[in-house]
Amino acid sequence: MTFEGLQCLLIEHLKGLVRGGVITERGFARQLGVSQPHMHNLLKGRRELTVPVADRILNRLGISVLDLPTPFQLEQACQAREIRLGNTTSVPLVAGALGPDQPWPELGRVLTHVRIERSQLGMVHEPVLVSVASDPCLRGVQPALMALLDTHPLARLRFEPTRWYALRINGCGAIRQLRPTSDGGFRSVEQYEINAQPNEILISGSPSGWLESVCGLVVWIGEDLRSQPVLGQLGRFLVDPTSL
Repeated sequence: MTFEGLQCLLIEHLKGLVRGGVITERGFARQLGVSQPHMHNLLKGRRELTVPVADRILNRLGISVLDLPTPFQLEQACQAREIRLGNTTSVPLVAGALGPDQPWPELGRVLTHVRIERSQLGMVHEPVLVSVASDPCLRGVQPALMALLDTHPLARLRFEPTRWYALRINGCGAIRQLRPTSDGGFRSVEQYEINAQPNEILISGSPSGWLESVCGLVVWIGEDLRSQPVLGQLGRFLVDPTSL
């Protein structure tokens, strides 16, 4: 789908409104601030539709360019895009880093996108990439420069003691495994004390409390993927992505 194609669709849309009596050339031209002959020539294809006028038409009609193609045309455009991009998914890399001394990453602020083959992502529903800061508790899962999270609630809610989770506590983030407590909650597994202080994270066992603190399931951890997005070569899977 091209820009010229969208212009043609907009003109055809206007012609349909005129034929249906929804608008008139003279009345709509007055609303747009152009002359009636100019509007007539636009509809006849004798004058080029400029971007400012096209935007005024869309605003006046209360529609966007996505309202112009038919569902079939949109489907065809999406299929053509998938063919151009290949069998990959665009995964956002968000700002910030996961680490006990770092502010929680800004999941809504995307730095860039990394295209990863779908076969590598398996059943990951909402993949997000985030940088990983230095953390003594991750010594056993090195290298740890970047992590792939599944932020979908269903992936986050499923507890298993062998899984690693991205936790948000007091505005900071950490990657930890969890263990149930006697009162129905959960505690983080801390392999090393930091500054000789216990660093245990406690989490409520209620679904709302869990989702508030457990912001992602860590699927993979490893090197920076931006130059070569091959998960199996640059890191290790902490959970089988086909089992989610």
